[in-house]
Amino acid sequence: MSATNSHDNLKKCMPQCRYAGRVTDVRNGVVFIRLNNGVNAIAHSCYDPRYPGKKDDVSFAVTRIDEEQGVAIGIITRIIKQNL
Repeated sequence: MSATNSHDNLKKCMPQCRYAGRVTDVRNGVVFIRLNNGVNAIAHSCYDPRYPGKKDDVSFAVTRIDEEQGVAIGIITRIIKQNL
């Protein structure tokens, strides 16, 4: 995927909106997500009482867009489907 393509995908994300995505990695309490619209996202907190794991489907609320890093930053509002 080229840098321009991911930058174009980033424009599809709006702050205060929710998107579905899949957890790609969890490191040091930071959750990395690939949203269904092709945007990479980072979540620092989760409102669901369960903790998300790799390959879980989650609902993600965007709080801000980091254009320099090319990611959406926000909060996991709930886990849609856990990969057990």
